[in-house]
Amino acid sequence: MMIKEKSNRRFSAPTKWVKVQCKVSRSGFSSERVFRIENFKGVSHRDYILDDDDRSIGDDVPPEGEEADAYVAAQVLQYDGDEATISLPSGDVVAMPSSRLIALKV
Repeated sequence: MMIKEKSNRRFSAPTKWVKVQCKVSRSGFSSERVFRIENFKGVSHRDYILDDDDRSIGDDVPPEGEEADAYVAAQVLQYDGDEATISLPSGDVVAMPSSRLIALKV
C-alpha cells in the first residue's frame, strides 16, 4: 500500500478529525516528534501525536534513541471511493486508503 502526497490541489474546509497509526521518534526539538506512516515521514508538535486513549503523548515518549507505536491526528479533506485525502499536522496533504483512518474518541 502506498501513501501519495498531494501538494497542488485545493480542498474545502476539513470536516472530520481522525487518527492514523504511525511510528514516532524524537526530533531535534523537545516539543516535536518525527512520525512515519509507511513510506511517508513528517514532523509534528507532540500535541498531535496520540496514545491509544487519544491523549497527547508525554514528554518522555518515546525514550531517547527509540521508536514507538503511536497515532498522528489528521483532518479528512475528502473521500474518493476507498481513498481519503487527509491533512497532517506537518502541513502535508496525503492520500491513503480510508480503511487506515480511525475515528477519534471525542
